[in-house]
Amino acid sequence: MEPAEVSVEIDDVACRVAIDGLPPLVPHGSFRAAIEQAEKDIDPDGSALCRVQCSTQDARDLGRYLEQAAAELQIRGDYERSTACAQGAERVRRALEGHPRSSRA
Repeated sequence: MEPAEVSVEIDDVACRVAIDGLPPLVPHGSFRAAIEQAEKDIDPDGSALCRVQCSTQDARDLGRYLEQAAAELQIRGDYERSTACAQGAERVRRALEGHPRSSRA
């Protein structure tokens, strides 16, 4: 069962892709607002993270957007941002499944 609210940590690179947009993909207003308001944090390995809290619907939309962005960035040869988006999509999926400890893959 999915939680009503989702909290997931996503790499700052993926957050910037979701905020800035990636033509032809357009970020949805609700999840974009959640990312813009996300708490910033630093992973123990020194990576910048965004702690996004949003509704389950916004999390689903964010996960789909990150999956599409990862594919588009891979086609463009932008492998660093593609990987960050793919990992972000996986973290969202895990958070939706109710595995908060594994949301930081």
